[in-house]
Amino acid sequence: MGWTRSLGRGLVIAGLALVAGCTSSTNPPGPAQGTGAQGSSAPGSQSASPVSAPFLRTCDTSVYGDLGSDWRKGGLAAGPLTFVGLGSVGSAAADDFAPHAGRYRSIKALAVVDQGADVTVSIATADLGHAALIYDPSSIRDDGLYAVNDGESAVTFRSCAKGQKNALGYGGPTQFNGGFVVDGPRCLAVDVVASGRPPQRLVISMGRGRCPISG
Repeated sequence: MGWTRSLGRGLVIAGLALVAGCTSSTNPPGPAQGTGAQGSSAPGSQSASPVSAPFLRTCDTSVYGDLGSDWRKGGLAAGPLTFVGLGSVGSAAADDFAPHAGRYRSIKALAVVDQGADVTVSIATADLGHAALIYDPSSIRDDGLYAVNDGESAVTFRSCAKGQKNALGYGGPTQFNGGFVVDGPRCLAVDVVASGRPPQRLVISMGRGRCPISG
């Protein structure tokens, strides 16, 4: 899958090179093939993690790629948000999460948000210090290796307004490139809060096979 991304309103960069820092060898480009071993959604099963000044991604910094017709079916969804591209991360070998001079390979996950929605994703309290979100374009590293403290504990995705095209001229659900960094295999819990909806918890398998629904 190739993505095109806008940095601000004027500068446009095309191709996968711009997301090299958010690419993991544990997952190929493209929508995940299923969520059974990757994660699960538990509406209202846990209260949302405390969110303090989450990093903000807006329509102007969104990307675009052809997701195909069945991208929602293969994604991991919570309300208006779908994570696409987790691929085979749940069944990845422990070595794929091993440290490299104190840093870890990032796990790429495209965040796709319905138009007109604000969604905040936060790492659950129990996983803080072990995992982080990598969605700040300025934090992308050429080698794709990150320390947990290189990422954010919470990110707000502010999609394009209904009917609005992004800076690249594309409409439809808003796409944000990025992913996760984790310091080893785990069942990672993230809390998702969208306006007008109850909080939801997603439990994502990072090299742990099938994870329980609740965090």
